[in-house]
Amino acid sequence: MKERKIKLLKELQETLKEWEVASVYRDAEAEKLPADILTCLFDEFGNDLGEVMGEFFFLPKIEGREEDALYFNCVLTLTEDLMEPMLPNLYEAVGILNYFLETGAFAVNKAGEMLVYRNSIAVPLEMSDEDALELIAENVAFSVNVSERFHDVLFRVCDGRMSMEEFRGLLPD
Repeated sequence: MKERKIKLLKELQETLKEWEVASVYRDAEAEKLPADILTCLFDEFGNDLGEVMGEFFFLPKIEGREEDALYFNCVLTLTEDLMEPMLPNLYEAVGILNYFLETGAFAVNKAGEMLVYRNSIAVPLEMSDEDALELIAENVAFSVNVSERFHDVLFRVCDGRMSMEEFRGLLPD
């Protein structure tokens, strides 16, 4: 199963290259990471044309348990520069926004410094590699789309350029 995960990540790396997004494959054993990971930098992201780091990986196998699917994860780090005064409005906006998202979630790390969008999917074991790669690439594209669509609004809420009332007005009833 590990070989299949590596193969799919390396094929995703080729897909990212076609999208003109450079990425780096990181080997779990060589770097003492919990899982192999593909990292990239999306430049010119969103309205402010900033940079966003993407990390793509499969959850590692749990010892003693049979794998029932490949659990693929996208984590897009939207900022690592949050400051304490921003957090109350950001927490409220993220909580409200997550209610409306079809899948995935915006989250702030425990230290209150980092805003990410996370999205995970289960890839059935019986799915062909070709179909699995298509599903994974669609998940990456979806995650980037959702993040780009909402990250600017979240930043405007947390730095005071948009009131919570204005933010709520953007969302469906």
